[in-house]
Amino acid sequence: MTLDFPTIALMSVAVAGLVGVLMLFSWAENRAVTAWAWWGAAYILIATGFTLVTLRPVLGPFVSIVLANALVLGGYGMVWMGARAFEGRTTRVAAILAAPAIWIVAMQIAPFAENVNARVVLASSFMSLFCALAAHELWRGREEPLRARSLILALFAVYVLLLQGRIAMTIVAPIPDALPLEISGWFIQSAVAGLLCGVLLGFLMLILPRQRAELHYRTAALVDPLTELANRRAFLERAEPLLRNRFLPQRPVALLLFDLDRFKEINDCHGHAAGDRALQLFADIVMRHLRPDDLAGRLGGEEFAVLLPEADLNTAVAIGESIRDHFGQVATEVDGQALQATVSVGIACSDDYSSGIDDLLARADIALYRAKHAGRDRVEAIVPRHDYEEAARPGALRLVPLAG
Repeated sequence: MTLDFPTIALMSVAVAGLVGVLMLFSWAENRAVTAWAWWGAAYILIATGFTLVTLRPVLGPFVSIVLANALVLGGYGMVWMGARAFEGRTTRVAAILAAPAIWIVAMQIAPFAENVNARVVLASSFMSLFCALAAHELWRGREEPLRARSLILALFAVYVLLLQGRIAMTIVAPIPDALPLEISGWFIQSAVAGLLCGVLLGFLMLILPRQRAELHYRTAALVDPLTELANRRAFLERAEPLLRNRFLPQRPVALLLFDLDRFKEINDCHGHAAGDRALQLFADIVMRHLRPDDLAGRLGGEEFAVLLPEADLNTAVAIGESIRDHFGQVATEVDGQALQATVSVGIACSDDYSSGIDDLLARADIALYRAKHAGRDRVEAIVPRHDYEEAARPGALRLVPLAG
């Protein structure tokens, strides 16, 4: 098969049409992903435009050049709109129509219409602009960890450079006007490279929303939806590696266990909405007190935990007291209802990382029990026996009251 322009156009028709159908089929199965609808329609429109190009001997220049390229440019604009839809932004149909309209008007000017290089420059400029805009939309959402996003951004960058190179080559090595279908070698190479980019972009765009759905499901399984903290499963899964993988195993570690006082009374007297708001308020306070390496989670109900790597007893107490005091000050009113919410804190400390998370949780729970039965709204700690000379027996643990 000879790689002339009509052959490349036929290949583009087949590939773009297939990708477009797959995207529209995916959208039909999941109408919530409107990006698939935009991208699928874009590839179908591009395939239609290239189909008209291949029929130039039959259809004449208006349909095969003017209308065909207008459809292709409209398709590129829809790729941009698909990126906006994927990122949850508004779509602008008028912005899509501007490029085809300018193209059609320009083609009514005889000197432009008769100059194949001018046509290549204008079409390539619009195509590179739409690709750059689509890349910009996806770049703005880069904080969402999707592997396909990075690959798409890289491909868009390559494609934009390719199109800009095509524009430059029309100046350095212009395409002969007399034989528009027997395009120069550099244009053939550029078209083949563009076809490959289009294929890869299409399949990555098929994958991208699926990766987002997978990320959503993974996040939903590991994040408490009310407080947006790690749930119990995620907290335990992340805590063990955090304890095992410390570079300095002799550094201290502390676990803080929090339990909102009389939470059932809050729900019974003020309603579950007020209770939920109190939980969210407490979670916000906890997050503001965390250091970069700290780990926080909601273990269930009104119980929360915070793991403090490389934190000694004094550091743990200071953080626990600050959270307790701050919550007591701000949780006096929730959604217009008077509320005197407080929290009890149990702390377990260890002078090395040999203690597993289950051991720390068990000891912090003992300290929390002590705090509850000593009047609530207080901090209690439990630490290894060897920190206190007055310990009664080897291996014993001693409860140490830290706040009254």
